[in-house]
Amino acid sequence: MLTRYRTIVYIDGYNLYNNIRRMYKSHDTSYDPERWREVLWLDLVKLSESFLNPTQELAVVKYFTARVTSPRSKMERQNDYLDVLCSLPKLKIIEGKYHDNNPVICQHCGKTFFVSKEKQTDVNLTTELLVDAVENRFDSAYLVTADSDYRAPLEYIKNRLPEKRVYMEFVETNFSNILARSAYRTYIIKRARLLDCQLPETVTLPNGYRINRPAKWK
Repeated sequence: MLTRYRTIVYIDGYNLYNNIRRMYKSHDTSYDPERWREVLWLDLVKLSESFLNPTQELAVVKYFTARVTSPRSKMERQNDYLDVLCSLPKLKIIEGKYHDNNPVICQHCGKTFFVSKEKQTDVNLTTELLVDAVENRFDSAYLVTADSDYRAPLEYIKNRLPEKRVYMEFVETNFSNILARSAYRTYIIKRARLLDCQLPETVTLPNGYRINRPAKWK
């Protein structure tokens, strides 16, 4: 009988969002930079299943994000998307916080600007990854991010739990050598795969409520 390895997928939501945007706007691709939202209606379970090899079985997808606080139109699109994700099997959303009015000092002019910033995703993801590894909840894992801050938990697993295999999935044009060196193996998520893993145009939730793909995400 073929051994099926328990597999968890960890997705850094904001890093994925920003890297998709960078992929479309990169000089290394010929993609229309104005159409980067066409892949945002993403079925994260279908995407995660596309990573697996025949010996792996998906246990759960853990999606880390934070709800934006403005503008209203963006809040509504994100809320609809998260409601749809909540209806998918084997998907768990772990939310951080979104903070407005974070002061940032320009290194060139010295002026202070206030920006919105997502918090806690890196802490939440690191905690979940390490606890799952230590408590033997997976045999293999995939990490979707290019944030080099995750090097420390990857190194810990590599050195202390070498039987656990952590794979990196990088969005095209957004590669991290630091993470690649700490992972068991690395792969690239190309635009074609993102397009193949879109949700239906209309999703009916378990309560019967229907949610349409946002017009801005077409």
